[in-house]
Amino acid sequence: MKLDILTIQHNLSKREKEAIEQALDQKGLSIKEFQLLFPETSKRTLQRELKHLLELGLLKVEGATNDRRYWVNL
Repeated sequence: MKLDILTIQHNLSKREKEAIEQALDQKGLSIKEFQLLFPETSKRTLQRELKHLLELGLLKVEGATNDRRYWVNL
């Protein structure tokens, strides 16, 4: 329910909503995992969407470039 409100409030794309859902998992979300969910979308586009979620404060990031994981910022 809250995710639906955030989606409407911030005009999130289907992929951004899915990123948040996946980041809720205990393991978080990596860019590689995000690419597996949306193989038809370029890595650069997915990176921009994750950056957008970071800028909105909906996600936080941990780790170096190659080991970066995204988590929901609660």
